[in-house]
Parts: sequence; structure tokens; C-alpha cells
Amino acid sequence: MRVLLICVIIAGQILCGMTLDEKIQMARRAADKASGVEPDLNSGAEPGGSISPQTSGASANIGAEASGGARDGAAGAPARFEKDNREVGLPSQTLLDSRQNPPSGSKKAGGSDKTPYEVNSEDFIDGYYIGRVGDTPEQRKQALESLERAKKLLKAAGRINIAEAKMYMIASEADADGVSKLKYLSKALEQSLFDVFPGDLITGKHKIVVRILPSDAPIKRPVYTDGKFVYADFRAGNISMDDAVRVLLEAFFIRYGVDVSIQLTPPQWVKDALLWNALENTQLGISLKLARMAAASPYRNIRDIFSSSGNFGADTKAAHAYWLFRAMLKMSDRYTMLSFVENISKKKMTSQEVFDEVKSMLGTPEDRNLDQWIGCVMYSEIYARMGGVDTVKKSRLALLKMSAVKYFEDDKLKIVPFDRLFDSPGLPKSAVQARLDELKFALLKINAVFLNAAVGLGAVYESYLAGDKAAYEAAVDAYITDFDRAKATARAVERAISK
Repeated sequence: MRVLLICVIIAGQILCGMTLDEKIQMARRAADKASGVEPDLNSGAEPGGSISPQTSGASANIGAEASGGARDGAAGAPARFEKDNREVGLPSQTLLDSRQNPPSGSKKAGGSDKTPYEVNSEDFIDGYYIGRVGDTPEQRKQALESLERAKKLLKAAGRINIAEAKMYMIASEADADGVSKLKYLSKALEQSLFDVFPGDLITGKHKIVVRILPSDAPIKRPVYTDGKFVYADFRAGNISMDDAVRVLLEAFFIRYGVDVSIQLTPPQWVKDALLWNALENTQLGISLKLARMAAASPYRNIRDIFSSSGNFGADTKAAHAYWLFRAMLKMSDRYTMLSFVENISKKKMTSQEVFDEVKSMLGTPEDRNLDQWIGCVMYSEIYARMGGVDTVKKSRLALLKMSAVKYFEDDKLKIVPFDRLFDSPGLPKSAVQARLDELKFALLKINAVFLNAAVGLGAVYESYLAGDKAAYEAAVDAYITDFDRAKATARAVERAISK
């Protein structure tokens, strides 16, 4: 038993000395290796012997009773039966004495002459058998202390937060909120990638290991590979949404390059398009924002989008890249898009070379102007997003959706209604600000019937962010009144239309 205790303590110390990477590799196997075997105290077996068949002779006893005789028990002693009341008698005390205190020089059925072990609850501590080690109180105390130390070491070694998506595994020793946030962003990025590329080709052989290191940890390269696995590092408490998606996206391209044995360096316009495509899955109003930016500064030809320079800024170019990527996907398919991105990422290309790749990919006839062809598809997408005002019903549903703030806590989704913001101490103000920004974008399309209510909901969130509780409570009451009035107006309009 001393050997067992030493092994447990050494195992705990080894785990505590592991790096985060080693713990990540061990984490998924820990459950299988942690199970132990406890002695079965109810089996009826004795050390060195076989299980006695005495307790399994019920059917034989019944038969003996029916014939009016008595059969021999497993140990050779006669079993007595009472014919009058048909009750089975207990074995004689002599039989019990002979089993507990066998005569000197005799051997048990199994051939062992060892003293049988008598169960003693003091021989077990928290389910661990310490047996003859704990013969004295001092020895038992030492065994208990050793077990307690071992359990603390193992618990400390296993204190790691892990979350997984299809292509990413996120781990941190302390920042559980960061793990939840990165899991959410990883899933949003994955969904956007599956929308434009075939999932069966991009999922990958190994998951990307995303690590959240201490806030003061040095990070030389946010993303790197050892030739087999790809790692993406973040600092605890310093994870912005845009930057996180950029790092996760870079890790995806590196891991895909490792899988296909090609070093890929996608051009900036591709990364911008995929970044905004991912952010669209995390925030409302992204497509409308990008549509307005692209419509305000039209491009001259698509070579301007491919070029590192151009007649517009980086944000406007990113908006055009987003709509160009969507237009190309609409004109082809996901497998073709993956092949195209792979081709233009193998080496640095000029804008004209990328243009020729697009033309080849789409199979554009020589007599067709590619700029006009793609431009028609792009701007049909852009102006579809900038369309008119929503219906009354759609506006009402949009307001209901935006009347609560969502955030993640311990990898669990939390939803806080608009009138309970001050009652939720764990609510991050960044989540409220994000909801307010979404509401501002939605105002452009909110039906006039619900416009006052939408403005009132914005006042609720603004007063909360300002920390003005009195103004907040007044804004809550005003929003409820405006929303109810808008619903009544909407019903009246619908009744009038249906007549």
C-alpha cells in the first residue's frame, strides 16, 4: 500500500509540473486513466480459497424439506428443517465456530492456511484500501495525510478549462470567460467557412490548439506550427472580437496548408472578406453596414479590390472584398472557391494575375466584360441589403429580439431582459453596447409604427451604460408604453387591411 500511495503522490507532482500543452494532451485521456479497482467486500470469497457454495443451496434445501430428510451443507454439517412450520433453520453454532476458528493444522477448501481477513472499516480511507499498513493510529494518520496531499496535487493539476469546436480546441488554466468567448467566435468562424468552402475538405486532421496564456505572458508569434499541430495564443483579458477572429482565421489557413503540404499566404482581400463573413454571424447589421460603405464609394474595376492600393480606404476596400467574395460564390460553388483561394495563396500575385484566375475560375467568355458581369451580381446583393423598410410584423419581432442582452458565462449562454440590467451584476457592459449598436443599425429599416419604441429601447441601453438608474427606470417605462401602443396600432392597421 505504501507503494500505491507513493505512486499517487508522484503522479500528482508530475501533472503539476506539466506545461499547458502537456495538460491539454492529457486532458482527454484523464477520465479513462483515473478509474481504480476497489475490493468487493460482498463476494463471500476468502483469501486463498474459493467462494463457499453454502449460501447458494436454497433449491437443495427445499428439495430436502419436501422429502422429509436433511441434506448436507457445503461444509459437511447437517442442516436442520422444521417440518411443522416449514421454516428453514440456521446452521448450528458449531458450524459457525468451525468456519471462523478452524482447528489448528487444518486447511481451508482452497488449500490456504492463512488467517482469513476480517473486514475493518478503519482499513479504508475515502475508498482507498490501506490494509495492514495502518496497524497503528500514527500509521493511519500518515496514510490519510498522504492521500489528502495526493488528491490536492491531482486537483491542482487538472484545473484547466477546455472547450471544443469542430476545428478548434480552446484551453486556459484560469480565464474561463475567455474560453467561452473564443469558443463562440470559433463556431461563428467555422460556420462562415463552411458557408463558402466544403466542410469535408477543410475540417482537418487535427484541431487547432487555442491557448489563453496569463496576461503578462510573452507572445512572440500569435500563430505558429510545429509541423503537425497549429497553435494560436492569446493573453487573458485581452481578447477583442475582430482581432480574435483574425488570429483564428490565420490559424485556419496555416493548418489547412499543413494538411495539404502547401504553404499558403492568402491575399489581404480574401482575409478581409472571410473576416466580415464571420463577424456577420456574431453581430446584427454587418451586411447593411458593408452595403452602405460599398455603395457610397463604388469601385472602378475589380482589380482595385485585388490591389494593395486603390482609390478608397482599407475599410471600404474590405467592404468591396466581402461583396465580391459573395458574388463569386453565387456564380460558382464551394469546391471551386476553395480551389481558387488555394491557387492565389500559393504565391504572391499581381492584381492582373488574380483577375485572370477569377476569369478562368468562372469560365468567362472572351466577349464578356468580367467587371460588368461581376458588378451586376455584386450590386444586386448590395442593394438587396439596403432595401426598403421592414413590415410591421418583422419590425415587432426584431424589437422583441433586441429587448434582451445575451452574453456567455462559464460557457453558458445568459439572457438578461431589458428591464433587469441593473439586477445582473455579472452582465458585461460590452454586451449591452453591442446590442445598442445593433439597434442603431436596425433603425434604418424599422417600420414607422415601431420607430418610437425602437428609439425608446435605445434610451434604455444608453442610460444603463451611463450608470443613471433613475433615467434607466424612466426609459424602461416609456419603452413599454410605446411598444404596447405600437402593437395596438399595428393590429388596427392589419384589421383595416383585412376588410
